[in-house]
Amino acid sequence: MKIRILLWGLALAVTAPAALAQESYDGTGSLYTGPQDPSIDKAAIAKSEKEKDEAEKKLRKRAGYVPRAMVDYARSLEQPLDGRQPDMAQAYDLYERAAEGNETYGWERMCLAYILGQGRQVDLNKGFTYCGKLALDNPTRLFSDGFDYARGLRGPKDEDGAAALYVQAAEKGSGDAIDALGQMALQKGKPDAARKWFRQAAMHGSINGLFHYAGMLEGGEGGPADLVEARWLYVNAARGGHADAQDWLKRHGETPPLPRVAFILKDITETLAGASGTTTKPLDVNLKVLTDMYPTAAVNDRVEAYIEIHCYINSAHRIDVCIVPSEQPPGYGFGATISAFFNGDLSVPLTDKFGSPTAKSVAKFGFRFLL
Repeated sequence: MKIRILLWGLALAVTAPAALAQESYDGTGSLYTGPQDPSIDKAAIAKSEKEKDEAEKKLRKRAGYVPRAMVDYARSLEQPLDGRQPDMAQAYDLYERAAEGNETYGWERMCLAYILGQGRQVDLNKGFTYCGKLALDNPTRLFSDGFDYARGLRGPKDEDGAAALYVQAAEKGSGDAIDALGQMALQKGKPDAARKWFRQAAMHGSINGLFHYAGMLEGGEGGPADLVEARWLYVNAARGGHADAQDWLKRHGETPPLPRVAFILKDITETLAGASGTTTKPLDVNLKVLTDMYPTAAVNDRVEAYIEIHCYINSAHRIDVCIVPSEQPPGYGFGATISAFFNGDLSVPLTDKFGSPTAKSVAKFGFRFLL
C-alpha cells in the first residue's frame, strides 16, 4: 500500500506557492496579508474549490441517512474554513443523530456536550447515558468517569480516583482530561504545573484548555504574560462554542487578526535536551517521519484526510501552542498526531521569506493524507 502525505499552507510557501493566494478571513484569529505569488495557478484553485463544493454537496446528502456522514458533515459545519461562521446548533444536532445511530464518535461528542455544556445545556442523565455506551477504556469514557468521581455525582466523591482516571484518559489523548488535571493543579496552588497542563490540553483540542491557557497567559500565571496569544486563544475557544470565551470577547471588543507568516517547514529548528546539554537541529521532516503519522486505524479503513493546524509564534520566536481548526474526518486521531509533531521546543527564523517579523504571528500548515 502506498501512502502519500502532502503538505502545504502559508508556512510551506516555498514548496507550495499557490498557498499565497489572497485569503478571506476564516475567523481563527489570524490572516495572511503578505505578498501574493505571481505564479499562482488561479484555474487550479478554482477547480479545487469546485471539487470541494461538489464533495460537500454529496456529503450533505449522505448526512441525511448515514451516521458516519452525519459526523463528517457536522465537523465541516463546526470547523468551516471558507469564511463562514460555524453552525454549532446544526453540528450538534447531527452529532446527536449520529449518536442515536450508534456512531461511536457521536457518543463521544454528546457525552461531552451534555456533561460539560458544550453545544447543549447540561443534562447529566443524558450525558452519562451516552458516556455509558462507550468502551470502558475509551478516553472520553475515562474522562467522564473521572468527572463523576471528582464531583461525587453518582456515588461518593473520590478525588484521588478521579485523578487516576484523568491520567489514564490523558495518556489516551483526552484533551478534556488534561484540562481537568490542570484545574486540579491550580486548585492545589500549583500555577506552574497548571499552565503546562492547560497548554497540553489546548494542543489536544480541548476548548476548555484553550480558555484556561488563555487565562494563564492573560494573567501571567505560572509564566510570562502574553496578551496577544491570550486573545488569539480566546478567539478560537469562542469559535468552538465556549460561552465564557465568547463573553470575554464581547467585553474586550474586537481587534484585527494576527498576521500569518510564510516560511518553509524545514526552516523550523528543534532544541533537544540530553545528558551532555542541549542540541539544536532542523526539524526532522523526512518521509518516514511523515508516513509514521498516518494513524493505523485510518490505514486499515482506507481513510484519507485533510488537517489544518495553526501555530502561534511567541516573542522568543518559539512555537508555543498549535491548534487544529480543521480535521476531516474526525475520530481517527489525525489532528492529535499532527499536534504531537509540533509539540517540541521549536523555533522559527526571525523573519519570514518576505522579511516580515515572525514574533507574535501565526503559521498555518496543511496536511493531506492520501492512500
